[in-house]
This record gives sequence, C-alpha cells and structure tokens, in this order.
Amino acid sequence: MSKKPVATYQILAESEPGTLPRILELFALNSSVPFSVVAMRAGEETQRVVIETDDLTEQRARIIEAKLKAVFTVYAVSCSFVPHKSQHLVEAFHDSKAAVGQDRMALTA
Repeated sequence: MSKKPVATYQILAESEPGTLPRILELFALNSSVPFSVVAMRAGEETQRVVIETDDLTEQRARIIEAKLKAVFTVYAVSCSFVPHKSQHLVEAFHDSKAAVGQDRMALTA
C-alpha cells in the first residue's frame, strides 16, 4: 500500500455519456492513473464521481481541479489531500458490499 499523499476528487456532473471520458481525459493528459474511480447516477440528470489518485503533486492536482471546473458538463468539484489512506475507496466499497452480502445470507438462513 502506498504512503504517498492521496488526492480525492468529488465531482457532481451531468449524467450524459461523454461526461466520464471528459473527466478521465484530464488525468490521462497529466500522466496520472487513478487507483479508484467510482461513478454513480444520482437521479436521471446527475451523476457523482469520486476519483482517488496518489501520483500527483498538490500543485498538479489543483490544476486538474481547475480544469475539471471548466468542463461544461461538470457542476461542482472539490479536491482534498490527505497524507495517505489506510483503506482506499475501492477497498472500502468492496468491504461494504461483502458486508451487505453477509447480511442478506443471514436473513435468508
């Protein structure tokens, strides 16, 4: 597990097919490969996107944040930095999904 600083982007955007590729392109153009990307529809017209990456300086992360705000299908963006995370978003998602599965099995038993 990495001990590098982790940038977490929380994005609220229009739910349309080109939004996610437009968002991810900004990371690719900055030679960044996020280790987690979670996109969820939040109603018919909105989606929430959470991206975590640990291969950017804080300055580069802030530049991407500003560029994300300029994407016409993006409504809001926030970027936070933490020294490191003991558990990444994707790991937490899988842990919670497993817990839900166990709860379902207990209910049917």
